[in-house]
Amino acid sequence: MSFINDVIRHPVLISHLSGANNYTWVHFRAASKLLISKPLRYFEERFPDFVRLHKVVLANPRCIKQVIPPPTLKKSGEVELEDGTRLPISRRRWKEIAETITSDTGHMQNPDDDPVILFVSADRHKGLLLQQVIESTYSPYRVHIMPHASLVCGLLWELPPADLPVLMIVDARQSFQEPLNVLRQLKNNKHTSYLPIVVLVREEEKETVYQHYVRYANSVVSVPESNTSFVETIKWLCQYWLRFNRLPGRVVLEEWGMVSE
Repeated sequence: MSFINDVIRHPVLISHLSGANNYTWVHFRAASKLLISKPLRYFEERFPDFVRLHKVVLANPRCIKQVIPPPTLKKSGEVELEDGTRLPISRRRWKEIAETITSDTGHMQNPDDDPVILFVSADRHKGLLLQQVIESTYSPYRVHIMPHASLVCGLLWELPPADLPVLMIVDARQSFQEPLNVLRQLKNNKHTSYLPIVVLVREEEKETVYQHYVRYANSVVSVPESNTSFVETIKWLCQYWLRFNRLPGRVVLEEWGMVSE
């Protein structure tokens, strides 16, 4: 029962659910799936924001990329998910569902000038959890997830100072050497040296903590593997960095010669 509760507690990790009699396939955004001995209605009651596309399909509106109209009056329309998966929409509910999805996805668009937090991690599940915590609690911050640490420096060095992230969170739980290299390069470059960088390590990690601080990490935080504990840790981390901490403003950057008039 505990794994069912974990699924219910973190719907952001789910792309869609498909019913199979008294069972439900839970399809995760990380491309895995899980068969649970509960009917689809069980999850529909617990995920009120999800859209019932069809009698056997329930979708997460955050994952819907576009609505595809029916090619003819006698055929069904579809939705395309962020991973390219296409799901049918009931012909009887086509108009209602299409309007609902279009409205919801329109509200989720974010202005380009919102402050950005960059999360560097190959762990898609943890990235989605972190994104949900920050964007639902700490408006107007947006989270960009970068799965490849090797691309971070080149990306940031091409951006003007005003477009740089206000905070970087680097996941070093699975691999520490590449995050160490990224940290060293960013802190040794004037363009990115002032950026606050928080490094996440495993709870039992001891050896690399010192190495991260030597390379001028602003903070090293141990995080648990369980999704629920991870979310609670991120909430505490953001409480400090996004509520109490103050970052260099435009005036300071101009004094440093980092922003042109």
